[in-house]
This record gives sequence, C-alpha cells and structure tokens, in this order.
Amino acid sequence: MKLQRSQIVQIISGSVANYSSQQQSDAISEESRLIGAGRVLDSIGLVSMLVELETRIADESNLSIRLMDDRAMSQSKSPFRTVGTLADYIDSLLPEVTES
Repeated sequence: MKLQRSQIVQIISGSVANYSSQQQSDAISEESRLIGAGRVLDSIGLVSMLVELETRIADESNLSIRLMDDRAMSQSKSPFRTVGTLADYIDSLLPEVTES
C-alpha cells in the first residue's frame, strides 16, 4: 500500500511524540526540528524514533525501508532536520522499495 505524504507526516509525528518531552503528536508540526538547535529529541530519542518509524511504516504499508544508511548520511542536507524534511525523504524512498 502506498502511503500518502500526509500519512507519513502523521506517522512521524506520532513516533516523535513517543520520544519527545512534548508528548503529543498534535504539538509536533512539519517544522519541528529533529536535530540542531531547538530540537524536540535528544540523540538517543532520534535513533529510537527512527527505528520505531521503520517498523511503523512496514506495519502500515508492508514496505521495508532503511532510514539510517549511507544514502541518508551522505546527503549534503540531512533528511533528519525537521519532520517535513524526513517526510520528504521517506516519500522519495517508497517508490524504490519492495514489499516486505
């Protein structure tokens, strides 16, 4: 099943809320920072959230993606800057992956 970008944002927001002190996904927006100044997660929270996110995407779409790989780490602008940039990155990966 193909996830829409809006669904991806909702999944990310829920995962971020699980590891953030804000604790409510409606308090998380596309502009919420995941890394850098003003971030809503610490480094352990970010890694934990990304692992959960991979699992939730697999559960909801039957697609297996890897978010923490060389491709993500080698980009000139990190896809992990904000909820919105992460949603864009995931949306770009989905056409390339196969069902799990």
